[in-house]
Amino acid sequence: MLRCPNCQSLDHLSKWIQYTAQTLKMNIILAANSAIYVCPKCLNSSPSKVLPRIDH
Repeated sequence: MLRCPNCQSLDHLSKWIQYTAQTLKMNIILAANSAIYVCPKCLNSSPSKVLPRIDH
């Protein structure tokens, strides 16, 4: 289970989409080595608002 960095909801990882920093047009230097996981709801609504990383 992961907590969405955008809406804070919990969902199973298998439903999530992995993005790269380049896909989200973020700062590559800050997020180059970070996998970004967002829940499908946030991905479909406003992926540009997703935070750059999730700290575990």
